[in-house]
Amino acid sequence: MRGRAHAAMIPSLNTALDELRHYLQAQPVTLETLPPEIAREWVYARRALQGGNPAERATRPTTRPCASSRVRCRRSCRMPPGGPIAILESGRTVVRAFFEAGFWALGSIVILLWIVLRALR
Repeated sequence: MRGRAHAAMIPSLNTALDELRHYLQAQPVTLETLPPEIAREWVYARRALQGGNPAERATRPTTRPCASSRVRCRRSCRMPPGGPIAILESGRTVVRAFFEAGFWALGSIVILLWIVLRALR
């Protein structure tokens, strides 16, 4: 019985472990080693974020936020900007949410203290 269980379970476990070892080996990531759809998406978004000519970028160092909205609004492109723009917008959303949560927490604390202490001081 032990031999049959070993024959049924161990070969597939060894195969899975070998695949896992293969996937965990670090390799340099370049534009050529990325899948074509991911490479297109990130290269397109990076170029769109840089936008304009080099002289314009040098005189206006805060091009990223303006460029991200410019890329989001571009209707004529065939490919959506995807990952990089989503990361930028997610960061903005998180920061905005923290500010809003802090404001509401501070307001709630002030109201509760006023109710409990019955004084503004």
